[in-house]
Amino acid sequence: MKSPYRALIWEQARTGGAICLLLAALSCLSVSILHLLHSIGQVSAADAGGVSIIVLGYSVLGVALLVLRQDMRGQLTGGFEPRWFRLPVSLPILFGIVLISRYAFVALLTAVQTLLLLTLPRVPLEDILFVAFFPVYVYTFLQAASWSCKRAPVFLFSLILLPFAVGLGFRSVGLAPELITGIFTQTI
Repeated sequence: MKSPYRALIWEQARTGGAICLLLAALSCLSVSILHLLHSIGQVSAADAGGVSIIVLGYSVLGVALLVLRQDMRGQLTGGFEPRWFRLPVSLPILFGIVLISRYAFVALLTAVQTLLLLTLPRVPLEDILFVAFFPVYVYTFLQAASWSCKRAPVFLFSLILLPFAVGLGFRSVGLAPELITGIFTQTI
């Protein structure tokens, strides 16, 4: 592997990996505190579902941090990193490395969080699946919006309308949301 590719992969692993590792540690800490409180009787098993919302918040925070970057003035902004264009790497490979590495980190973070939520008592499977797949959709939406809002605003509006179109498509076929969730869990 050539040096610019290795440098780009290392940069993505260093920044994205550090963000996702920190948020996975916070998720572990939250679930551990809940297990501790449950074992000493301070929290009932029915209250364990609230932790899935906290874990979802950690994963959405991680997604937002992966999309944003620090500009020259020290402010957080979206869009392309300008120095990427000075690398001797072709653009498809450049954006492929960035997207694949960030998707891998989001997938690892949600996999750790899903395994943590499976240890909790009485957390519905729908909540666990939501925590597992919602951050990936949010990352896709935010990254596409960040990279395309200045160049192709129509793409941003299509991303906003896509979930509504999918929902209307399912409803027009006559499927209820509970049935869709049941089919999805049987497939997995």
